[in-house]
Amino acid sequence: MIIPHNIIYSMTEFDDIINVQLLRKKYSEYEQSLSAEHPRRVGTIVKEFIEFIRYIKSYTRSDRLLNLLKEQEKVARRILILGRVKYFLFFLYNTLVSTLIMKLLNLIRILISII
Repeated sequence: MIIPHNIIYSMTEFDDIINVQLLRKKYSEYEQSLSAEHPRRVGTIVKEFIEFIRYIKSYTRSDRLLNLLKEQEKVARRILILGRVKYFLFFLYNTLVSTLIMKLLNLIRILISII
């Protein structure tokens, strides 16, 4: 059986429409979850989003869409890096503050012993 070209073309369009609708729905879910979630859960959502982007990139043929996906992945990775840096800076902050407090306490003790 030979399928006419116009039927194949319309089937392709229908598949594309379904894929675009699913893509819009998924992006809308990510948009809602990123704007509503607690900052601690954002890292998990961003990791899932990066995996989603990688999946889409593997099937993308459009250079314009591919560039947009690369930019989204770049920003998402920056969010993850900032999350990691935040914990390092928090640890560094606590260490520095503890060290300075101990130094201040020692200086107060020295002053008290002199008086």
